[in-house]
Order: sequence, then structure tokens, then C-alpha cells
Amino acid sequence: MNRRSPPHPRHSRRLDPALALALLALLVAFVAGVLAIFEMRGDLFRWREERRPLPGPLGIEFVALPGGTGPFLTILAAPARDVRPSPDLIGAGERLLPEDAPAVAPELADKLRLVARLEPPPPDTQERLVTFDAEERPAPVRTGRVILRDGCLRVGIKDEPLAVLPAGTRLVRDPQGHVLMVMVQNSPTNARVGEEAMWVETGVRPIPSAAAERMRRACGGGRIALLSFVQSVSAVRAQSDALAARNVDIHYGLGWEESLRRVVRCRERSPVPMGASNMCGSTPPSPVADPRDCPAGTSLSGGLCRTPEGHVRPVPAM
Repeated sequence: MNRRSPPHPRHSRRLDPALALALLALLVAFVAGVLAIFEMRGDLFRWREERRPLPGPLGIEFVALPGGTGPFLTILAAPARDVRPSPDLIGAGERLLPEDAPAVAPELADKLRLVARLEPPPPDTQERLVTFDAEERPAPVRTGRVILRDGCLRVGIKDEPLAVLPAGTRLVRDPQGHVLMVMVQNSPTNARVGEEAMWVETGVRPIPSAAAERMRRACGGGRIALLSFVQSVSAVRAQSDALAARNVDIHYGLGWEESLRRVVRCRERSPVPMGASNMCGSTPPSPVADPRDCPAGTSLSGGLCRTPEGHVRPVPAM
């Protein structure tokens, strides 16, 4: 008697028609549900736009000036602020101006044609949660000079665009007689007009046509640049050195002066330009597994060799 051959394994797992229909029905129901959601919101692109609305025009405010007849100020360069690294640079610092100080110091007001600032955000949005899009690239850091030409603030690059200052910026004379842009009341790193400065590029937003026309009518043609948190490169470098020195002193207990000497020397000798930042001493030492590898007078604690005072040894070369 002939025996029937067993079914081929490929055919033994054939999907049951009833199960296939059930899965197809679930798939259709899922797609219909998704389409219904987009139908309620419009199409897919409108739904995305509702989640990320296009930014509207920026609000620009103009500081009231007496309208002097000149001569108006021209400042194309100024010496860098002489800010030395010290523990005081790490804290908040002292308030620079009284609360009711004018936006432009009286001795400067009749020497300027126009000062444009961003309007402050509405009171009901100042404490609102700020979110960031993870897909957006980090904003680049720019360096340059904010200058005054014939009483108008401009950015000192090739085409000298007209400058719009951040909300709340005030213009004063510093103790050395230079024009200082006070963007944060107690910041020791505010920049002078004409010195090398740095800021973060915050993207492109439209300028109201009436505001742009007023700026060009007072100061001449050219594009308009929105400046963010403008700070002195030299002062930021001093503050960064101070922070790096404090970090080294906390970890290795070398004292402020020796820690500062090491991080400044490290920054100056670094083959990779650090700009205004100082990353020296921020790399943690390699962990230690065997207590016998610790130098004399230290013990293994938290994966590192430490002195009785808790300072890490050995001190790395910087």
C-alpha cells in the first residue's frame, strides 16, 4: 500500500483564511482611524503646521531720544574690558544700575540717532514653559563688534547691518568712559561698543515693515540684524578661567592661585583653540580598581585615590 507523502513544511503553516480576513479588517480599521484624526485636523501638513506655527513678526521698540543735531557718536573699536579671573566672577555680581535707570544714559542720549530694542515678552508668557525642538541644530556662536557709526548701532562686519538690541538693554558709560551695553544687570561680562564680542545666533524672524522703514530712515540703508545675548569675549574668557580654576581646586585641593595658573597655562598651550571657553581640568581621571595602586597617603574611595581631605590624586597634567 502506498503511503501519502507528508505535506511540505512550507504549506503546513498556511494562514487560515478567516484569520487573514480578521487581520485585514483590523488594519483597515486602524488606517481609517488615523485618517479620521487627520480629517478632523485637516491634512497631514496642516496638522504639522498647527503643532509648529510659523513665528510672527518681532516686536521692536525705539528708545525715546532728544533728537540731537550732532555731532553723533562714531565708535568703530574699543579696548577689551580688563576683567581678571577671580572667585567674584563666578557669583551673580553686584547690580550695575538702579531699577529706574533710563535705557540710555543722559550724557549719551543726544549723541545717538536711534536705539532699537526687542520688545519684552508679555507678562503672561515670561514664566511659561519653554520647549525646544530636538530636530533643530544648536545655534552657532558668532563673534564680532557692535559699533556706532554716526549715531547708529551697527554690526561691524562687511555690510554693517543695523543692530536691534535684546529687550531691556541699556547704554551707559563705564568707569573708563567707554559705552557699555548692559544686557544683564549684574553680569560682569557685558560688552563695550567697539570691543570684540560674542553672541548666539537665534534664527531669522521677520521685522515689521514700519520698524524697518523707521530704522533706515534715521540711519540709512542696509539689512537689519537681531542681536542676542552679546557679551565681551575677554570678560567671558576670564569668567571661564575662573570657573575652570574653581573646578580644579575643588577636585584636587591645589588652592585658587595654583589652580588658576594651571588652567590658564593649559588653555594657552592647547593645540585646539578654545575661544572664550576653558575646558582644562574638566576631564575626570581614570578610575582605579586596586587600592594598592593609590599613591602613599591616599586611599581608594569612589573609584579614585583621595587624600584624607577628599582631594583626588594624582593631579593630572594640564
